[in-house]
Amino acid sequence: MTRHPRARPRAMAAPLRELQEPGMTGAPTPPLAFIYDRNATRSRAMLEMRISGCRTYAERQGWEVAGWWVDFGDEALGKERPELGALVGVLVRMVVVRRAFCLVHHWNRFAHDIEGRHALQRRVARVGGYSATTFGESDARAGHERTGYEHAEYEHAGSGHAGNLRVPAAETERPARM
Repeated sequence: MTRHPRARPRAMAAPLRELQEPGMTGAPTPPLAFIYDRNATRSRAMLEMRISGCRTYAERQGWEVAGWWVDFGDEALGKERPELGALVGVLVRMVVVRRAFCLVHHWNRFAHDIEGRHALQRRVARVGGYSATTFGESDARAGHERTGYEHAEYEHAGSGHAGNLRVPAAETERPARM
């Protein structure tokens, strides 16, 4: 498996007591952003720019960055996405102690086709996380449980990008359609 030298996540050195809910330590714990990208070409310039953009956006939002994970070459185009799997493996342990999510520059960093993108977003959602972009889009719904992507609806923000994904019901909680 090919890894970018900076694709490895930063060590999670904070003790559990520092990750507790607001009110328990007196200060609110910022959400934890897990940056994901993919790069199928040899050029790394655009990748570095997107990663930097994600880090800058997270900083402006007051979020802590857990690290970044990048799939390269054929792995960036396939369905398996080993680095996304590694990200989800760490995220699943963090969502029990704080709000955590996958941050991408744009939705097409998951996949260019909507079905492929939704399948990869579901991997994050199934472990209790959600996905967001540096364009302010998110598949999280404030005050509601985010769930599946089978009947996703879009609210267009009118700012030249795809809009916010709103997810109405859990795919995993519904019986399969015939």
